[in-house]
Amino acid sequence: MTKSAGFAETEIGIADVAPAIFPSAITHADGTLVSATAPVTPGETLVIHMTGRGQADEKIGAGPAAPLSPLLRVLAPVEVQTGATVPITPSFAGFAPGFVGVYQVNVAFPQDLPAMAYLLRVSEKGIAGISQIIQVKSRNP
Repeated sequence: MTKSAGFAETEIGIADVAPAIFPSAITHADGTLVSATAPVTPGETLVIHMTGRGQADEKIGAGPAAPLSPLLRVLAPVEVQTGATVPITPSFAGFAPGFVGVYQVNVAFPQDLPAMAYLLRVSEKGIAGISQIIQVKSRNP
């Protein structure tokens, strides 16, 4: 930017993916928010709503909501990490049906995940988004 008093420069980074989980956008399959009072049960599938996922297998123009069918999946491999556990491959990663510009990642949590708080992080093309904390409860026998 140039002004009469001088100019300013700044460096910016441009990437084809920049994954980020929306605040309060990790839900149980029934749509209930994951929270300390509604923790994750080992073995259940969570839905994570995000931005910055990158290209999908079919193009969608700017403005319309993603279709219910066919589901539009992201092209690059996606991984979900929960702290020190092995990365989990989601069952779905693509545009959230019925939403504009929102991505959805569906992931089943391991059956043997111990009860505690975990840092949940989603990555694509080796680029990880900011972690969010989720609480996992004990599995009922």
